[in-house]
Formats: sequence, structure tokens, C-alpha cells
Amino acid sequence: MQGLFIGVAFVAATTIVRPERRGRAMGVVLSGVSVSAAVGVPLGTWVGQALGWRGSFVGVVVLGVLALIAILALVPSVPSTGGAAGQARYAFAPRVLAVLGLNFLTFAAIFAAVTYIVPFLQHITGISGPLISVFLLVYGNSYSSGHLRRRPVRRPKRRAHPARRHHRCRSIPAGPQPRRRSRRPLVALALAALGLFAMGMTPSIQYRVVSLAGPGGALASSLPASAINVGIAFGSTAGGLAISTFTTSSAVIAGLVIAALAVPVAVATRHLKPPTVETAPNQRAAKTSAELTV
Repeated sequence: MQGLFIGVAFVAATTIVRPERRGRAMGVVLSGVSVSAAVGVPLGTWVGQALGWRGSFVGVVVLGVLALIAILALVPSVPSTGGAAGQARYAFAPRVLAVLGLNFLTFAAIFAAVTYIVPFLQHITGISGPLISVFLLVYGNSYSSGHLRRRPVRRPKRRAHPARRHHRCRSIPAGPQPRRRSRRPLVALALAALGLFAMGMTPSIQYRVVSLAGPGGALASSLPASAINVGIAFGSTAGGLAISTFTTSSAVIAGLVIAALAVPVAVATRHLKPPTVETAPNQRAAKTSAELTV
């Protein structure tokens, strides 16, 4: 449903504005998605902890009804953009698919780590409880980066007296260790930086896809959302396999590997150009006669 909504939102936003403002309209739509994720993820986490998972779903239903009322009242009717068959040859051209592949790799790299940000914060940095929502809010859209290796605590090899074992077990602090606490500012800085740069390139990719599609831009504007969702699913699976095979930090390593694959794809797609659409003979004749008449 999210991919369907985002695709329709792009078409509606670019249709109700002037052509020179379409790029800005795409940025506004993506900004709304980013802000909703930035606020919704920590808010949903807090509501789930306070009221249970049912409370989170009730909140989604209430907000959905309010959004539907706002759309019906404020968004004007959008005219049809024509048949999809004529746009498909441009929207699914190899140059467009290449940029969609880049979009897929980008979000796969991000969500390989982001999907498991909560266990990462708990096991690597020792963050738990309501403080997790604070770190999710700092990041914005729950994007994670960096690899902070957890070092095991060395214990003395000598045996303790049986009467002192119970006292030693009670003397171990229950909260996070000082080394873990020192990592928290670095984690917050990494989350904020990744959220800023990751979401900053999304409107550019969206605009690039629409531009390369040419006459099929209306249909192509809905494709990046599909590429994003497929990338999220692939990245989440890759991160889960990495965690199940190695450690919690391995999800971040999986994201870095996918990001390394995206670099040559980004370099290759920078030379792609929009299609040159030839005007039909009857349209050229009509245009010429209209110019002569004027």
C-alpha cells in the first residue's frame, strides 16, 4: 500500500504544478514521507511500549482516516495522463531501469542495517527503553551507519573462593559499561549524518528517473517507489542472514557491501541522457501551418 500511495502521490503532485516546479513537487512528497517516518517510528515505538502493539495499530487507523479527509478536501482532481501502453516503452527503457537499479541498491544498503537498528543499539551500545526512541528520532528515518565492534570483557583466570562467588556476581553493574556509554555520541552523530545524506539523494534519483523516461514520465514516476520497497525487502533479508550467521554488527557490514556495489552503478548512470522524441509528420505540418497563420 505504501508503494501504491507514493506512486500516485508523485503523479498527482507533478500534475497540479507547472513543469518547471515538478522537481520541487517531488521533493515535497519525499519530505512528507521522511518526516512521517522520522516522527512515526519513535512515536510508534513509544506507543507500543506504553499501550501495547494494538495501540500502535489504532493510532495508524486514526491517522489514516484523518489523512483521507484531508485529501478529499484539499487535493484537486487530477486529469488522466493517457494510456500506459504508450508510456511503457519509455518508462521501462534500459536507461531508466539502470537508475532504478541504483535506487534499489541504495535502499538495500541502508535497510540492511536500519531494519536491525534496535538490537544494534541494545547489544552494541547498551541503549534500551525509552532512550531508543530518542536515538531513532535523532536519525530521522531510522537509518543507521557505522560499525562499532564490541570487545569482550576479560575476566581473571584465578578461581574465587566459593564464599565470594555470590558477592562477585552481585558486584557486576547491571547498566551499560562506561565504554558503551562513550559510544553513544558517536552513534547519534552517525545516525544524524546518514539520515541527512541518504534522504537528500532520493529526490535527485526520482527526478532523474522521470527525466530519462521522457514521454513516459508519468508512468515512470511511480517506479522508484517500487524499487525502494524491493530494495528494503532485499536489504532486510540480507541483514537478517548476516545476523543469523555472524553477530549483530554484521548487518551493518552487509549494508556496506551492498553500498560498495552501488558506487560503480552510480558512476555508470551519470552519462545517461533522456530520449529524443521525434515529432510525427502530421504534427510538424500542423505546427508549421499554425506558425504561417500567425
